[in-house]
Formats: sequence, structure tokens, C-alpha cells
Amino acid sequence: LECVTKEVLRFAPIAAGIVRQAMRDDVMDGIQVKKGDIFLIAIQNLHRDPRYWNIDPSKFVPERFLDEDRNPPP
Repeated sequence: LECVTKEVLRFAPIAAGIVRQAMRDDVMDGIQVKKGDIFLIAIQNLHRDPRYWNIDPSKFVPERFLDEDRNPPP
């Protein structure tokens, strides 16, 4: 049941995205970020990104949380 719950939330997240504000000037992937800049982080994009999941993230597979994807990156 826990695996199904996690997979439902991964596959169809409750929120489309979250908003964050830069606390200081920085450079991210070659892009200049200034203190106060606002970012929208698209949750579904992260949850479907193959760089973060061992099992195909486009498929609904609750068993992923038993083995390979048990502890995805925060």
C-alpha cells in the first residue's frame, strides 16, 4: 500500500509546481541568478526525469519503491 501511495504521488503530484526565491546571487548551469529572482519548479518534470529514476519514470510501477528506486533523491 505504501508503494502504491508513493507511486500515485510521483505519477500525479498534488501540486503542479512550487515557487522558490533566490536568497543570494549565483550561477546555475551557466545562468546568472540574482538575489530575489523567483523560480517555478515543475514537480511533474522532476518526477518523470529519467536521470533520477532507475525504472522508466513514464510508467506506473509501484514496485519501484521496493528495490531500485526505494530512496530517490530529495
